Amino acid sequence: MPADPTPFDGPRVDVEARLGWLLRVSRLTADDPDNRSLAGFAARLRATGSPAGTPQISRWETGRLPAPAAIFARYETILGLPAGSFGSIAVGLRSALGAPRPVVPPAPPDIVALRRRYDLVHERLEDAEVAGGTWLAFADILRTDGLVVLLHSRVLDALLARLIDEMMRSVGIAYTTRFTALATLLTRPGLTADVVGAIDTGAREPGAQGVVDAISLLGELGDAAAAGRLLALLAGDDATLRLGAAHALLNMANVGTLPARHTAAMGRILHRLDEHDPAVTVLAGRAPMPAPRCPPPAPVRRRPPPAADRFALVAHARTGLEFDPMLCRLVAEAVASRYTERRHHAALLLLASPYRAAVAEVATGVVGTDPDAATRRGAAGLLRYVVGPPQVPALRRWLRSERTDLRAAALGALPHAGVPAEAIGPDLAAGAGRPPRPTGPVIYAAGMTGHPLLRRWADDPATEPSVRRTARWWLRHGPAVLH
Repeated sequence: MPADPTPFDGPRVDVEARLGWLLRVSRLTADDPDNRSLAGFAARLRATGSPAGTPQISRWETGRLPAPAAIFARYETILGLPAGSFGSIAVGLRSALGAPRPVVPPAPPDIVALRRRYDLVHERLEDAEVAGGTWLAFADILRTDGLVVLLHSRVLDALLARLIDEMMRSVGIAYTTRFTALATLLTRPGLTADVVGAIDTGAREPGAQGVVDAISLLGELGDAAAAGRLLALLAGDDATLRLGAAHALLNMANVGTLPARHTAAMGRILHRLDEHDPAVTVLAGRAPMPAPRCPPPAPVRRRPPPAADRFALVAHARTGLEFDPMLCRLVAEAVASRYTERRHHAALLLLASPYRAAVAEVATGVVGTDPDAATRRGAAGLLRYVVGPPQVPALRRWLRSERTDLRAAALGALPHAGVPAEAIGPDLAAGAGRPPRPTGPVIYAAGMTGHPLLRRWADDPATEPSVRRTARWWLRHGPAVLH
């Protein structure tokens, strides 16, 4: 099985080994025995138009050869997975952790074929529910060199507004596909200003949720103008915009697109902020800080903390498969890495993998019973990514628990479980206290599940104005986007 030999807290990780691992474990756990066979899968690939043989598949699946985007798409098709399940994970991982994308010489565009393809995609975009893969296809068409799609400005603006709105409310692969589509459009010359304008409009709507993700997209631009805009948000008074800017600047720092003068300016801004501000936490160690705010660099850990290692081994044992060092590394990283972006992308890989259900089951047990508080917090963070309907009964019990950490974990995970308000019932109100206190996590959970509490908060004149605005935003936009 592929492994990542880099130190646990080293400066880099082996991105291609991780993506190869995702392809291999997904193929090896397929229901169809022909897909589990290397020769059988090679035949399936050839049937899709790929000339790859078993040696090339082996190199992709071990990370020795970076797999191009078309191969991720073919794996999705052959394994019967939604479009973008692997491809969006690959784009995000390579972008955030600084790995170069494979260079594939573009074929001369067949304008007629592309226009026909766009017509089909546009028909799907008019449906009440749009799949994440459709948004990826839309973005792919608009970025194609040599193709001019004459969209009326109002049509383009409406599509971008819908895409951003859905991304701000989406979970799992629905989120990664929409985020990747927006990043693709954002970096397309001629569309950048339109996408930036749509992000700004969506993020500044009264009561808007998912704003951090929307603003973090600006880090994909990687130019001085974007850095200046983000530094202004980082220095501003709006805590949500500031946190989104911190994530965007983190991405630029990771991939080396943040100019040196902006790095120094970022350090000065962070020095003025409260040390407990979430933006400071996200950017810790990424900018020079004047003493005494600049702590000495933490020593590099070659292995994860023992408690995180135990969690990883239990998760692996639950799968019943052969020893998989990459699984153990990703679980430990998602729980205990000191790097925000590594926790995020390790969790996304686990989400897209066939291990998701096993990891969610183990994470639920760890949150409830592990003696190590840091491991419980890390497991609660991971649970937000891999949670599903089977965990909802435990989350409902946690909402009624006297332990504040369990109530917080439940409120963090429920919005991502993909269940409607009926599956939660009155337990959300119980988790909010008596009478229900509409704190941020409670409102978010109510919004993502479409809970009746929203209407009460929106209509009650005694409710705090900011809560009423947020409840009304959810009522206008709808609950979580799942596909």
